[in-house]
Amino acid sequence: MAIQFRHLEQQNGETRIADHRMRAFDVLDIQRHGASPNEIAEDYSLPLGAVYEALAYAADHPEEMAAVEQRDRDAYFGGQGASGRPLS
Repeated sequence: MAIQFRHLEQQNGETRIADHRMRAFDVLDIQRHGASPNEIAEDYSLPLGAVYEALAYAADHPEEMAAVEQRDRDAYFGGQGASGRPLS
C-alpha cells in the first residue's frame, strides 16, 4: 500500500510542498545544515506537518533526492565541477 501524503504534490517532476515552491529536497537540505523541523516550518511559513512529510518522503526516496541534488549542482556549475573545470 502506498503512503498518501497530505501536504506533498508532484510538480514538474519534483516533489514539492503543496501550494509552496519548497521542494522535499530543499527541506532535507535545510535540515542537513542544522535547522530543526520547527525552525524550518517557522522560517518558511510552512505547516509543521508538511515539513515532517517532506522529510519522511526524502528518507523513503534517497535516489530521487540524490538525482535532484545532482541536477541542482549541474545547473549551478553549468556542467562543471565545483572547481570550475569541466567534468570528464
